[in-house]
Amino acid sequence: MAAQAKIEATPLGAGQEIGRSCVLVTLGGYRVLLDCGIHTAFTDNRCFPRFELLLDGDAPGGAQDGCAGGGVGGTSSAGSLPPGGTAEGGPSKYAHCVDAVFVTHYHLDHIGALPHLVSVLGYRGPIYMTSATRAIAQTMLLDYRHVMVERKHSKAIMYTEQDVLFSLSNVRTVALHETLRLGEGQDLEVTPYYAGHVLGAVMLHLQVFLPDRMKESSIK
Repeated sequence: MAAQAKIEATPLGAGQEIGRSCVLVTLGGYRVLLDCGIHTAFTDNRCFPRFELLLDGDAPGGAQDGCAGGGVGGTSSAGSLPPGGTAEGGPSKYAHCVDAVFVTHYHLDHIGALPHLVSVLGYRGPIYMTSATRAIAQTMLLDYRHVMVERKHSKAIMYTEQDVLFSLSNVRTVALHETLRLGEGQDLEVTPYYAGHVLGAVMLHLQVFLPDRMKESSIK
């Protein structure tokens, strides 16, 4: 039997802590981000996952400096970015840094950084979650922004209510046991399964078909 290709999982947050859950999974040439959470104990950039690790070890440059979170210093007063670009009008390094983002459920430590990734860093790839997660996520994110910005005066939360709505408008909903086929050759399959925990929560099975029909898979 041929050996399976390597699967890599890189925690961008929640590796040894509770909060800012975000895992980059690489398999068969695809890069998938599982969850995009925030650490509610922090009001500075430590609340975000280490998004700069999405850039293949390249530190964010230019207008992206200080926006990546996870300990990257500085903030910007510019707020959200132009569609898919930087504050200076150039293309965002994060626009297609992964092939897809999957959110397992609506708790803030799994979804709270999504508006930052989309509206501040400029990610423009597909985002998937169940319809129940999508419905509740809007209330969770708008309430979190109100508490952090209006009451705690956080300098890290740079996105607006409109940015929250925009990031969720890019969401594609998926049903339990529905298999999504992604990629140019539709050779990456992702299937959500019932996970309990909260309404709409899922665990994900990822499988990629390699050219010799060998399979590799990862379960979250």
